[in-house]
Amino acid sequence: MAAVPGLLLIQNEERRQSINVQIIVDAHLEILNMNARYAESVYDSAIWMMSNVNRHLRNKYLNENIDYHLIGDEGYPLSPWLMGGYNKNNPEHRYVFVGLLVTCADLSDHTKDWSVVKNVALDLYEELLAEQNITQDISAKEMESFPLPDFQIEFLKQVCLPVFKLLGAMFVPLKELTYKLKKHILYWECSKHIFQKAIIEGIPCVEMLQSEQFDATIEATVKLLQKK
Repeated sequence: MAAVPGLLLIQNEERRQSINVQIIVDAHLEILNMNARYAESVYDSAIWMMSNVNRHLRNKYLNENIDYHLIGDEGYPLSPWLMGGYNKNNPEHRYVFVGLLVTCADLSDHTKDWSVVKNVALDLYEELLAEQNITQDISAKEMESFPLPDFQIEFLKQVCLPVFKLLGAMFVPLKELTYKLKKHILYWECSKHIFQKAIIEGIPCVEMLQSEQFDATIEATVKLLQKK
């Protein structure tokens, strides 16, 4: 393109007029957003930092209301809502990717059916009981009032969700696993009043977790919440 008066602001290093277009697409290559305001000489990272999309995602992240991520190439800065492009020829990238897969595999029980998730929590509680019997650091009464639902909710939110969100951003079909995690978080939230009642009535935590009434009460509570 020949130089045109008034277009010097979009002149590149070769003194030609060109622009740097930032385009965001989904997993099906459908265009979601396009930004064609800047010259080619403006860095990708600078365009991104000034974009409305970046501000929008930052606000959603700060409000703990973000459940998706973008993937950019190495020209974009890493952030909780933007992953850099994966380069299979980069040893560091491969190392981090394998670490992500191993971590997800280690945590995969928490993405299975509720019965499995509950049994994992039961195993954890029994391990704590066994350790308490050895160390005597915690009294039996304190163990019975152990906030198992709060512990599970915090673990799912702070440990499981972040890594499975990353995995889902790279492999879209696996995004379903994050929905399962959120479902289990809801189940544990609904179990809080059951645990509180059991503590008052002196029902052992292990006995309560193994009862059919426990699952039935949670299911009923979830259905009630979904109707609201």
